[in-house]
Amino acid sequence: MSVEPETVEAATLYRNSTLDAALRIHWATFDASEPDASYNIRNCQMAARLLNANYLETGGSEDDGVGFWCEPGTFTPDGPQHSNFDAEYPTR
Repeated sequence: MSVEPETVEAATLYRNSTLDAALRIHWATFDASEPDASYNIRNCQMAARLLNANYLETGGSEDDGVGFWCEPGTFTPDGPQHSNFDAEYPTR
């Protein structure tokens, strides 16, 4: 009896730029093979929140339209533009 490999739902972390807020810069792909289907997107979103908080802490501005975000799936150069970025430092 063979076991089918699990389908991994990848998540991709993107960043835009101060030069062009419409850019979709590939930052990382989360594609761990885990039984929990939300594992990769949750880890990607955690990384995005930390990177956004760090950006703001080091002199970035919420008004400059720059930040990190996650989308399900692998990298694609085409997609929606983002202008709202969640940010959070760990509390522990």
